[in-house]
Amino acid sequence: MADVRTVQMTDAEWQEYQSLKREQEEREKAQKRKEDREAYRDLTIDAVTEGFGLLKALSGTMRETKRQVLDVFLPIIRMRNELFDVDSKQGQYTFMNRECTQRIIIGRYKKYMHDSTAEVGISMVKGYLETLGTDSKTQKLVRIILDLLSENSQGKLEPDKILQLDHYAEEFGSEEFREGVAIIKESLVFDWTKYFVRAEEKDADGAWKNIPLTMVNVE
Repeated sequence: MADVRTVQMTDAEWQEYQSLKREQEEREKAQKRKEDREAYRDLTIDAVTEGFGLLKALSGTMRETKRQVLDVFLPIIRMRNELFDVDSKQGQYTFMNRECTQRIIIGRYKKYMHDSTAEVGISMVKGYLETLGTDSKTQKLVRIILDLLSENSQGKLEPDKILQLDHYAEEFGSEEFREGVAIIKESLVFDWTKYFVRAEEKDADGAWKNIPLTMVNVE
């Protein structure tokens, strides 16, 4: 049995003892929090190492699977174009199984860019707009045209909007405006994005359901 000792203290000594005890407890708590933070950091580092390896392996698998699918379907697309004598500028192709319950969609998107001559055309159009009247109806029309000339969030002109300028070029009948629009249209060039692959399957109700091929869509 451990010895039990009784220590007599004055009030001042008791208060000092309690103060030292609290300080010790705070130091121990602070040390515990520090150790917990270090443990958390170690845990996240280990998790990133493990998770990154899994995701990188998955990425490689998806890349290889996409390559295999395209190796199957791109020759079919070329055969289709030759067989039916059609232009290969179509962006999307859909293929179905015999029962029409599964389909694979192979496609790519057009991406538009414009060269520096677009600024010349825009300047000409804006120069003409400055010669127009200041009444509310005219200014409303000017704002519409300026909106059509505005760049999107990627700093690019929107082809669909540019094509709408033809209507106003005919309406105004201005050679400067018409030439400016022509220069802008000529500055537009397009290229294709990389191919995408989608797979869909009909559910019990006959509705097409997407087969998740990205981490976002997988539950």
